[in-house]
Amino acid sequence: MRTSCGLADLLGQTYSEFGAPPKSLSAIVQEEVKRFQEVTPLAFTEDPLSWWKAHEQVYPFLAKLAKRYLCIPGTTVSAERLLNGWRHRHSTKEHSDLRMLL
Repeated sequence: MRTSCGLADLLGQTYSEFGAPPKSLSAIVQEEVKRFQEVTPLAFTEDPLSWWKAHEQVYPFLAKLAKRYLCIPGTTVSAERLLNGWRHRHSTKEHSDLRMLL
């Protein structure tokens, strides 16, 4: 009994994968996340945006997310200033119970 096909032997892995059903987007992303989790983390001195630029072909979905969220600028506003602004905007009667908790 023959276990291989001459055409598959000739064309190799490419031919045998061609007939396989396409993977779902969810499965592709899950595989990408698994591969990414196996990578050694960057040192603190390295630039994460440069790393993602160099690896965007390997991790296309994660690279899009990383670029979107790593480009958000940090803030130097103190937490007290943020809370005071929130209290000022929400100082109506309907929020009086919430103000008591603060």
